[in-house]
Amino acid sequence: MDLFTLVGAAGCMGEGLERLISAPEGRLRDEFAVCSATSRRRTQWLSGVMAADRESVQRLAAGLQDCHEVAVASYWGRIRHHLDGEVAHRARLMVRGGVTALLESLRPMAMWKPPVLEIPGYRPLVHPTADFHLGGAPPGPGSIGVLRAGSPAVRQPSGR
Repeated sequence: MDLFTLVGAAGCMGEGLERLISAPEGRLRDEFAVCSATSRRRTQWLSGVMAADRESVQRLAAGLQDCHEVAVASYWGRIRHHLDGEVAHRARLMVRGGVTALLESLRPMAMWKPPVLEIPGYRPLVHPTADFHLGGAPPGPGSIGVLRAGSPAVRQPSGR
């Protein structure tokens, strides 16, 4: 499941949670459908979220907020500083060498072998083929980073 795709970029945790709570039922069902493929036993609230039950979605949002407060909030300033530095670094790479330079900088986590971005050790949870296609569009910042069908061109190396 990919909550970022569901809610989009948010300025703060509260904004993201509001978007989650107000997400259309069909989009919630689609995003949480991955859960049905990964587990037969699940808690009642997760079954409720998968069915787009508003009370269950609010319970999920409250749990995410609690988790954020306990595990992330006190470190958020340092995390944000690091992420801002990474964004600036990746932007400089793209300015100097385009998308190719950006993708080549991802080694050893990913290897850019045009037109394929290989991610060693990637084990898809839901999509057993691990091949994702851009439908003829070149890779760009908006298409890289989220592994889901119909998005980035990603291939698991042969023999893995």
